[in-house]
Amino acid sequence: MVLVSKKCTKCKESKPKASFHKGKTNPWCRECSKAYSKLHYDENKLAILARQAELKKTSKYKEARRKRSKEAYRASPQKRVRQSAHTALTDLLSGKRKSSWVLKHLGCTVTEWKRHLESQFKPGMNWDNRGVGKEKWCLDHVVPLSSADLQNKDELDRVLNYKNTQPLFQQENSSKGARILPEEEARSFEYKTNLAVEKATFEAEVKAENDIRNVMPDVIIALADKEELFIVEYLEKIDFKNNGFQQAEKKKGKK
Repeated sequence: MVLVSKKCTKCKESKPKASFHKGKTNPWCRECSKAYSKLHYDENKLAILARQAELKKTSKYKEARRKRSKEAYRASPQKRVRQSAHTALTDLLSGKRKSSWVLKHLGCTVTEWKRHLESQFKPGMNWDNRGVGKEKWCLDHVVPLSSADLQNKDELDRVLNYKNTQPLFQQENSSKGARILPEEEARSFEYKTNLAVEKATFEAEVKAENDIRNVMPDVIIALADKEELFIVEYLEKIDFKNNGFQQAEKKKGKK
């Protein structure tokens, strides 16, 4: 006989088997287990965080993290492009690279980009305290890279454009995560709108240029036809005049 329900020893209620952790020996249901875990964390938060901090320092933890990162990097083209873009942008700012594939998406020179970032510096920010750590700032994208399809050129142009970058203190950047903050909504909308207008203008200019190129052969042929007609008419007139002159000369000779 297959059991379809189970009794929780904590709340004393009979619940479907799906309400319990699969394969676990814990006799408590998911709700009771979750409530207990939260209570335990709240009561022992400082000790748990201290233990986690010590764990993160161990070589075993670091090795496991590197392994997970490598596997995720290999499995996801999106992550590969994002990591490559982040490294390239950081190297450009630090002067380790003079050129990179991201420059064609940046929309300006590195010097102009640095001026753009510097114009957004908050008190306490300077070029000497860029990096990782307390009271340091790092590069942030208003519209997060993770929100775009980085295998699409138009999307790359949108999120890697220098207007989409800003300096944020490390703590602010960590709190923001892959989100657009409320105070950034207006700037994000304006940025997307301006970029869409620029793209539409560029596409219209390209179309107009292509239209001219398509029409030009017909115009050239028409002009050539007119020029040829003019030349033919001109030669006919000259020929007519020469014939008239020759006939007049013959008459004079007969006299």
